[in-house]
Amino acid sequence: MGGKFIMHSSLQKLSAVDKLFAVLRVITIIGGLTWLLLTPVAQYIQTALLYTFGFFCLYSIFLYIAIFLNPAGIRTIYTIAFFLDLIFLYLLVSLTGGFRSDFLLAFLLLIALHAFYFGLNFGLLVAALASAAYLFAGGITNIRDDWLVLSLRIAFFFLTGAAMGLLSRKEALDRERIELLNRELTRERNKLSQILQGIDAGLILLDRQRNILWMNQISEEWFAPAEEACSRRCHEVIWNGDAHCSDCPTMRCLESGKIETGEIEFTRNADDIRYFRITAAPLTDENGNIERVLELFQDVTEEKELQLHLIQSSKLAAVGELASGTAHEINNPLSAIAVCVQEIAETLAAPRNRSENKFDVDIRQNLDYIRNEIQRCKRITTGLLNLAR
Repeated sequence: MGGKFIMHSSLQKLSAVDKLFAVLRVITIIGGLTWLLLTPVAQYIQTALLYTFGFFCLYSIFLYIAIFLNPAGIRTIYTIAFFLDLIFLYLLVSLTGGFRSDFLLAFLLLIALHAFYFGLNFGLLVAALASAAYLFAGGITNIRDDWLVLSLRIAFFFLTGAAMGLLSRKEALDRERIELLNRELTRERNKLSQILQGIDAGLILLDRQRNILWMNQISEEWFAPAEEACSRRCHEVIWNGDAHCSDCPTMRCLESGKIETGEIEFTRNADDIRYFRITAAPLTDENGNIERVLELFQDVTEEKELQLHLIQSSKLAAVGELASGTAHEINNPLSAIAVCVQEIAETLAAPRNRSENKFDVDIRQNLDYIRNEIQRCKRITTGLLNLAR
């Protein structure tokens, strides 16, 4: 298990270029042996080529053992491998015809790969060393015979090193820019996450079917943990209901495509009633179609209680202002009642030298007047009670 883990960890650290190097080495071995089997060559050359490919296989195996054991030193290992590859190509070209060898392209491949991996300067150095190895493999004495063709080939060596080196530099700059953008994006994402998690309001992201996709920490504290809430309908998690809320701002948002608001009463238990102001905002795709809805929950319970307190205070202030006028309004009918009572008392005390009908009429009128004034006082006091509630 430990060996497998180390091998897997080492493979994970290899880049795409590193893996390409390994694949090319395997192809080189297979292709070279196939060429050797299919191409008629002298016995001594065939033997020498077999030893050459054996040398290549041997140091390639040691190369990747070193990489697996020490992935951090891969550039140093590749530098050593380059010189071994250069020796291998020198032997291969010198054994297969020198300047007429079909393995000329192997030098171009070697230059291209190392220029791309190590950069422009190393690529030009590789081109120079590969040119020297190629000239020595073909034979110094034969240079004058094919100097024009050889000059063109050497020029292609340097052009390949320069082109791949410049491409490598551009790729490195692009990679740095991408990494910089990724770091900035990560910072901004973390900053946004901190804002969303730290905001003193609930945030819940819904899809078009009103399934919960994400919720911030405040929403989890108010309603339910994200593990329980995600992929469930909002009314099931928040309101514990089987159907969406009446006058639901999210439903109105999905229908209108605009930001909608509403206030809903939330009852956890008989002693804990909360009021939430919900703002539902549509999130659209590039075509303007609503994909998701972001709900903003604001706990306005204290605001509601403050409003009720202000209303009650206003009523009490109005009662105080009306107290003096009310006392005056009550005193007027009471004074009238007192006068009527006085007249009844005088009527009863007076000698009966008048007719009985006249006496009864006066008493009845005074009693009716007293009753009306009492009703008037009752209406005033009832209005005060209603105002004070």
